[in-house]
Amino acid sequence: MSAAENQAVFLSYASQDAAAARRICEALRAAGVEVWFDQSELVGGDAWDAKIRKQIKECALFVPVISANTQARLEGYFRLEWKLAAQRTHTMADAKPFLVPLCIDDTRDTEAHVPEEFRAVQWTRLASGDTGARFCTRVQNLLADSSGTGSPTARAVMGTEVPATSTPRARREDNRATRKPRRWSLAGAAVVVLGLAALAIFLPGRKQVPEKSIAVLPFENLGGDRENEIFSDGVSDELLNVLGKVPGLLVKGRQSSFAFKGRNVPEDEIARTLGVGYIVNGTVQRSGSQVRILARLNRAADGNQIWSEGFTEEAKDIFSVQDRIAGLIAQNLQLKLGAAAKPKRAVNPEAHRLTLEGRHFWTLRTDEGFQRAESAYLKALEIDPDFAEAHAGLADVWAVRGWYDVLAGIDVTSHFARAREQAQLALRIDDTLAGPWAALGAVNYNEWMFVEAERAFQNALRLNPNYSYAHHWRAHLLMVQGRLDEALRELDTATRLDPLSLATLVIYASQLQYAGRYAEALEMCDRAAAFTPYVFVPLQATRAYGLLMLGRRNEALTTARLAARDITVKPRWWNDALVVFVLRACGQSAEAEELTNRLLSGMDANNRGRATLLAAAGRTEEALAEFARLKPGASAMGVVYYSEICESLRKHPRFLDTLAKLDSLADYHVAQATLARMKGARK
Repeated sequence: MSAAENQAVFLSYASQDAAAARRICEALRAAGVEVWFDQSELVGGDAWDAKIRKQIKECALFVPVISANTQARLEGYFRLEWKLAAQRTHTMADAKPFLVPLCIDDTRDTEAHVPEEFRAVQWTRLASGDTGARFCTRVQNLLADSSGTGSPTARAVMGTEVPATSTPRARREDNRATRKPRRWSLAGAAVVVLGLAALAIFLPGRKQVPEKSIAVLPFENLGGDRENEIFSDGVSDELLNVLGKVPGLLVKGRQSSFAFKGRNVPEDEIARTLGVGYIVNGTVQRSGSQVRILARLNRAADGNQIWSEGFTEEAKDIFSVQDRIAGLIAQNLQLKLGAAAKPKRAVNPEAHRLTLEGRHFWTLRTDEGFQRAESAYLKALEIDPDFAEAHAGLADVWAVRGWYDVLAGIDVTSHFARAREQAQLALRIDDTLAGPWAALGAVNYNEWMFVEAERAFQNALRLNPNYSYAHHWRAHLLMVQGRLDEALRELDTATRLDPLSLATLVIYASQLQYAGRYAEALEMCDRAAAFTPYVFVPLQATRAYGLLMLGRRNEALTTARLAARDITVKPRWWNDALVVFVLRACGQSAEAEELTNRLLSGMDANNRGRATLLAAAGRTEEALAEFARLKPGASAMGVVYYSEICESLRKHPRFLDTLAKLDSLADYHVAQATLARMKGARK
């Protein structure tokens, strides 16, 4: 194939960004784009350097992945790749698209260590290395123009004009336009580039918007550097939590409000998407020991500003400032701060900054994120051992990290013990915090202390009824107790509060499937898929199972194979069992058995996911033996109690005896009675 005919994209990145690059590669391939990605393309025996040079010479588009990692590495093979690509542009016409710089964090193009040719084109910025439908569509359009099959005029992509072909001059002008101060800058968030047109059919706009409802957008960082960016995000996050305690006020969760960061989306569109009546935005500037915050309250319906005020205070008084802002917002909405609000003590500014940093990394929900969050919180506590928010942050880290490890079959007794200790320390210092109670609820749930878990969740929701994580986590508890109907109501509340939370949507879909409500479950999956273009195994597996149960077997098989394509992709939770079940149901028994054996060979002997996987594979006797030996993690009990994939296990003559020995028989009987009642009510 000649260079003129080639339609491949070359992905160039530093080794530290391999995971992000793989997600980008998967998203592009899912969109039908051929990608040269060295981990998959360079096999043994290749002349590595020669092949790389040949691919750069022949590829249609060159995508350099730019990040803090590439900034930190002044030497590396990727720099040779970048220079070779830059040199190739010297023989190209100005109108030919070739360089597509992709920045996966907030590295500034004016400061980046890149060839000058990279600055002459418009950069794409994505959060946390994830990619989206808009970027994939842009690449498809550029490939079409490169081959001469596309229109030379600008195309509308996801509601935004993206030049299909652009000269260096036009690109430079485009870059200058994007360098002006933005209302919302980039951050590592679970929700990334959103196709709002696709989401419009799912989100709360279809219902009447509550009058007293609000979204707190990330405040604009006027400090300029990344450290201040995390600080300004943290101030917004803390204000969101304070407002969450206001009685009568519906406050949208962080993931949804922060989803629009770095995007030029009008506030009225954000309000329609999230289903709120008011928007809070503002700016944060930190200078020495002082912090200046400008906060605004806007009515979504007409865009009118209801209230605005600036506050300049010492950084040690940041909590008092946030309470004042929340109080004034509540006052303008004719509401009052709740009884839980109380005067805040002064804080050590550096301990506070580190705590905000920890919160930022905790929200990433990755191994690296957990490690960096823990490090930041521990440093904060070295400075101020009595800083309740830092203890609460450590409780969150260890509770969620432990939960993830339970789902991966790892022994995490020490994780939960640490989480419990930190939550209790936080509450002894400040008993108005909702987060530590929610963390205790998560720990108690995973340790099968259901009465204690319920008490902890109720305390969290009493202090902050808008805390979406508490509603989400409590739904797990209700489900495993057999109270599936109540669990679904909690998940409905959680998605109403945080409609763009990927994890909540997937869990909601799973539990709707337990109730046999497959069409509604598929709607939740489709909503999540609209802003999750990379492979997230729990989403693809849940969607595949739903498609199967709705009779859409071909789509189910394709989706299941997507989830099974790379079994090293994390997280997987309990969803490999769904994939195996779909493969078997679609007549691919040999493929299902091969996948089962591969998965089992990589599982620890004490992995509590073995039972459901074997049940899905039709190996019922083995499944029951594993179930009796290793009681599944609490979250996976929903599959055992309700799902079709464990039907043969439930019919086994020794199943009830096994449940009795595991002290789960009563919950199972409640689950079956609840399910029968729910299905009867639907007839």
